[in-house]
Formats: sequence, structure tokens, C-alpha cells
Amino acid sequence: MFKDEKGFGTIELVIILAILVGIALLFKTQITAFVENIIQDIVDKDFTSGALYVYFKI
Repeated sequence: MFKDEKGFGTIELVIILAILVGIALLFKTQITAFVENIIQDIVDKDFTSGALYVYFKI
């Protein structure tokens, strides 16, 4: 029927990418809110109190 069924074809890759893009578009607001919360948590950390000394103590 098919000469070569080995490997990962271009059509499969395009289908998987289309599905991932569709999921990303469906959950765009939730993904954006999640990333913004993570970035805000990182920005709000206070590293002036010697926290870096505790982590990188020599």
C-alpha cells in the first residue's frame, strides 16, 4: 500500500502544530494571566535583604 511508513511526516507535524496553536488560542487569556502572575512574583521579590548571600554563600 505505502512504500515507506517509517519516520515522522510533514503532514503529522502540521497537524500537531495546528492543534497546539488552536489550544493556545482557546486558552490565550488564561495563559497570559498565568505568565503575568509568574513575572509579577519574580519582580516583587526583595533581594536587598541579603537573600542572595544566603543562596550564594561561599
